[in-house]
Amino acid sequence: MDKSSVIFVIVGMIFGWPYAMLHFKALSLQWINTALWKRVLRTVLGISVAVGIYYFFQWVTSETNDIATKYFFGNLIPQFLTSFFIFGLFPILCKLIGLVQSDNEHAS
Repeated sequence: MDKSSVIFVIVGMIFGWPYAMLHFKALSLQWINTALWKRVLRTVLGISVAVGIYYFFQWVTSETNDIATKYFFGNLIPQFLTSFFIFGLFPILCKLIGLVQSDNEHAS
């Protein structure tokens, strides 16, 4: 059941990526050339949000015996939301809070 819901990771990425691209001129250079401590902080923040989304929906569906409900809310929705967040909203959030190198800043 988990394996078939992975397709929604791709769907979330496809819908999320254009939002991030509106906010970055050269995302790959700004994202990769950021200082190491900012990259580590971004990693911890991203993992925390992804795990939080997953466990929230596991908690929501823990009391149900309906297979369709468990699949939709326990697998499909968390896969989509995590992917949409990581590929779309997370880069924008990181840029707003200063965890992405700006155009005039050099990585240290």
